Amino acid sequence: MLQELHIERYAIIDRADIQFGEGLNVITGETGAGKSLIVGAIKLVLGERGGSAKITPGAKDMFISARFLPNEAAKKFLADFDPECEEIIISRRITSAGRSYFWVNGRPATADFVRELGDFLVDIHGQHAHQLLFKPSHHLDLLDEFAGTREIRAQLAEKFREWEKISRQIEDLRARRDEILRQQRLMQFELEELTAADLSDPDEESQLEARLAEIESAEQILEFAGKLSQGAVEG
Repeated sequence: MLQELHIERYAIIDRADIQFGEGLNVITGETGAGKSLIVGAIKLVLGERGGSAKITPGAKDMFISARFLPNEAAKKFLADFDPECEEIIISRRITSAGRSYFWVNGRPATADFVRELGDFLVDIHGQHAHQLLFKPSHHLDLLDEFAGTREIRAQLAEKFREWEKISRQIEDLRARRDEILRQQRLMQFELEELTAADLSDPDEESQLEARLAEIESAEQILEFAGKLSQGAVEG
């Protein structure tokens, strides 16, 4: 429910504070008095594009703020952004350079975030209005509200999240199992290689050391023979 609208430097409105009560509120006035500007201000504060062309001539910016009493759908939407909100204050500043800034309950917000939040707060019925009823993404909310099945839907969503969590755990376990099997095959291959190498001879190490010593001695002999041969040629 819209409770208050604050407007500064918007078209012919230098400053206006409008209070709204419960039930039906009617705004009347002559043609050109600014009735449509009030609707336009609500659209702008809820994220409608544009607006810099309607800044009061000579002003550097415009500022619009709207205070709402949130419904359950809006509270649910803001659960992570502001879980304890008792009211929703959306503010927007548009500069003459075309820059636009949004705040929700005093915190910076994006235009997309404000537009999505606005869908839960206001339905503007008019010739070119975009009503929540025509948005397929909100049809389930409307059906659950009508059928009184919001709680069942919430429980189903919770069970689905649990199922997704368990599914991820199963996939992790399968991946770990595959890795264990891969390591098992590798170790089996290495064991077979070691078995085929027949390393059970206790004297094999000493035999290898003796063979290495022979090779090293042969290298020294060849080196010495080479020096003798070179000396004989030079002599």
